[in-house]
Amino acid sequence: RLNLRRGDAAYTRDFEQVRSKLTLLGVASFLVLLLWVASSGVVVFALSMRERQLDRVMCDVQTKILGKCFPNYEEALSVLKGRGVPGAAIPKISAVDVLTDLSTRTPDGVSVRYDRIEVTDKKLHLQGATDTAENVDKIVAGLHGSRCFADARAAGVRKRASDQRFEFSVDSALACAEPAPGGP
Repeated sequence: RLNLRRGDAAYTRDFEQVRSKLTLLGVASFLVLLLWVASSGVVVFALSMRERQLDRVMCDVQTKILGKCFPNYEEALSVLKGRGVPGAAIPKISAVDVLTDLSTRTPDGVSVRYDRIEVTDKKLHLQGATDTAENVDKIVAGLHGSRCFADARAAGVRKRASDQRFEFSVDSALACAEPAPGGP
């Protein structure tokens, strides 16, 4: 019978070997934890440096535009929106909002090609071509259904001899001061 407690095949493992492995594992995990803390510290330091740099740039821009650096950007924004300062002229609704509303107000099934679209802070001017004169009326009626386009009217509708399409021009005052909550 085989006896593993004596001779060359004797079992020699004991708690000392387990303890040395645990010590090595503990040192390795401590080093990993130390490297993680150092890495996190470097990231926090880099982000704080970037934040200070952005704050300096924001302060420079505020000083250039408003003449004063505000500690909170919300204060600077409220001053920009206020009356009697150069920032009060900043429009509340953008040209993108106006074009979005125009595209949603153009009736389905109307073949139209806009050759010129001018958007200013107070008016919209369209020039384009369509298949029939009734399509121009549909476009104007679609603009009347919006809260942004006040007093939309067509002017200069004429038929081209070259391709039998109707050229038109539409003018409308912009009445919306701020974009609607879900868009224009």
